[in-house]
Amino acid sequence: MKRSQIILIVGTAVCLLFCGAAAWFLYSSLSDADKARAERDTQRSKLENVYKSNPFPNRENTLQVNTDLTLLSNWVAQVHTQLASNTLQVAQTTPSQFYLKLQNTIRELGAFQNASGQPVAQSGFAFGFERYVVLGGGMPIQDNLDRLTRQFAMVDMLVRQIVTADIQSLTEFTREVFEDGANTPPPVVEPERNSRSRGQAAQPRETARPADLSKIAQKEHFTIRFTARQDALETILNRLASNPVFVVVASVKVAKVTLADVLSPPTATELTTLVKPEGTLVKPGERLFPPEVQRIVSGPNIGPLLDITLEVDVFSFISK
Repeated sequence: MKRSQIILIVGTAVCLLFCGAAAWFLYSSLSDADKARAERDTQRSKLENVYKSNPFPNRENTLQVNTDLTLLSNWVAQVHTQLASNTLQVAQTTPSQFYLKLQNTIRELGAFQNASGQPVAQSGFAFGFERYVVLGGGMPIQDNLDRLTRQFAMVDMLVRQIVTADIQSLTEFTREVFEDGANTPPPVVEPERNSRSRGQAAQPRETARPADLSKIAQKEHFTIRFTARQDALETILNRLASNPVFVVVASVKVAKVTLADVLSPPTATELTTLVKPEGTLVKPGERLFPPEVQRIVSGPNIGPLLDITLEVDVFSFISK
């Protein structure tokens, strides 16, 4: 066989091989296209059926939705009943009775002491009721008595749970002052971010308001500030979380308290009278004790003293 014939046979075989490969790829592409076309037609048919179908649910779906709604309503009623049963019960009282109980309870709460035997609250601390105790505002009017009594019961509960958790001191306790419309908030507005033109002034609009809970519950807000160590803070948070009354800790702010905030530096007279353990007088400017970083602390004094501020919401659920 001549060389030219061999080359022709080999070339023909290679061409046939390439043609076969091209035919196989073409067939595969056509097959994939058919599958994609069939899937497209199926989805189009489903969409057309959705457009042609009755928009109203069938009877089985309606029955299922009504059943679910009944179960949900029963669950909500059960939860509301349980929360209402744990709400602080406030008895009816008169302005004079409230004023007398307020004074006696504030005196009792102010007698709590810390681990060092010092009063937790300073003398004259009124636990948010300065208007009636310190400022000499007199007795409350009858229209405000129900809410004042409820607030006072909540304050009594919160203070007892906090001061008995081994805190160092109670520095601030405020409530919502509603007398004479003092806590009526102004309407909240914010500028419209997307204006139609750059030169057009943005029109203020009202922000989304929270859901109205006045028909099922009443909320009272309190701000409590105290100094304590970390273990006392953990105890207080656990007590509030496990409280039968519905208490929500809305905010917790913590800052370290330095010795400069607690101890005042000794005066020159005090320095001349201080005596070292060896019996010699302390020279002016000389330390009687080593610096804070050099001290070895143990026992209940482990950990820094913290300045803690709690924002607390206490809810009273209305019985149906």
